[in-house]
Amino acid sequence: MKRPGVYLALLSVVVALLAFVILDTTASRAQAKRAGKPGVEAAKRNALLSTQLTWTFGSKQQRGWYIYTPLIKRLINTKNESDSPQFGLALGRWQAKTGLSPNGILDEETL
Repeated sequence: MKRPGVYLALLSVVVALLAFVILDTTASRAQAKRAGKPGVEAAKRNALLSTQLTWTFGSKQQRGWYIYTPLIKRLINTKNESDSPQFGLALGRWQAKTGLSPNGILDEETL
């Protein structure tokens, strides 16, 4: 070895890159765990919007969509209640099939 300093520097760079990759992956996993299960946030929003969403149908302003829940459940092929994560997941699948953003939230755009 004629240049041990070069090899030592190269080894230091490789170790630093590996440490960065390992720490970044660990941080991403921790963030994913904190984010919660898919559908939970959608369930919370759907519970609120089912009675609070203001939207227009036939030139008349409507409030909430809870009265349409049986029809919506049939359309998205679920038996789960609208405030459940499973409802949000089923709605997200339906939204994806129809070209909407698959967020699992029954908002005005989805209606």
